[in-house]
Amino acid sequence: GYLIHSVTMSTRAVVVDDDPPSASVVSRLLQRLDCVVDVCVKPENAVECVLSGDVDIVSLDISMPGLDGYQVLCLIRSHEHSRR
Repeated sequence: GYLIHSVTMSTRAVVVDDDPPSASVVSRLLQRLDCVVDVCVKPENAVECVLSGDVDIVSLDISMPGLDGYQVLCLIRSHEHSRR
């Protein structure tokens, strides 16, 4: 089976997607789960957006121009490690 974590109103999510309609769909789905959602349409701004507060969920588009989702994830993780 799958372990499903409780999502509460204090759950903060960041959606990173360069395609506004796609970002809107993901954002609405997360809002239906009572998440507070921030949308970042520029991958180069995603690291700052994610690290600006306590984020519980990050949705990354893996095929963005410039920085793809994998590169954004690596940058987020490297910044998290350097903050410790």
